[in-house]
Amino acid sequence: MGESDNDAASGDASDSPRVEYARPMERRRATRDIVTGTICLLFVTMGIAGMFVPSISRCRPAANRIKSAFNLKQIGMEMEMYANAHNHEYPESLVAILAIGDLTPETFVSPLGNDTPATGPATQAVLADFTKPGRCSYLYFGAGLSDTGDPNTVTAHEVPQPNEPGMDVLFLDGHVEFVPNPAAQQLRAALAAGPVAWTSTGGITRPATQPTTGP
Repeated sequence: MGESDNDAASGDASDSPRVEYARPMERRRATRDIVTGTICLLFVTMGIAGMFVPSISRCRPAANRIKSAFNLKQIGMEMEMYANAHNHEYPESLVAILAIGDLTPETFVSPLGNDTPATGPATQAVLADFTKPGRCSYLYFGAGLSDTGDPNTVTAHEVPQPNEPGMDVLFLDGHVEFVPNPAAQQLRAALAAGPVAWTSTGGITRPATQPTTGP
């Protein structure tokens, strides 16, 4: 090899970049920093999640209330369909509504209570099970009523639940309204004597065009 070749080789070696290898102490420090950062991120994530847990807990009762009102709304629509097919008369009970087959047993169970949907291997078995306690969360007051009566007449309401500030009520015109206590308690007492009409402004009245027999 010539002298010029030696110079080229030495020049290439001096010009090439040097590879820096991390020292053991630096590697341990980097690993510690990664672990520390991961732990901090975990605590921050847990803290943020903890901020939302109370909000989620508060939203659940509201969602249950909405679901209960929606169930009543569906029942009211089915009652109206029944009346259209039966000379404007409402059915004698909610069993007749379930027997139509458009609504499932779950529709008659409110998430606010502890009732469970009726079950059975066939339609008749489901209807028989539906008449047992704990299979329906709503009380029906439409027997003997006509859909041409006072639109504010109460046709159904949810079974009152402990610690609830009121109850959802279904009216003859199909709308659902939340009636707070103590008006809800007064309404239940009035319904024991027969159909009544209720408005938030006018209170409780007896519908003149409807029978006064009990549900």
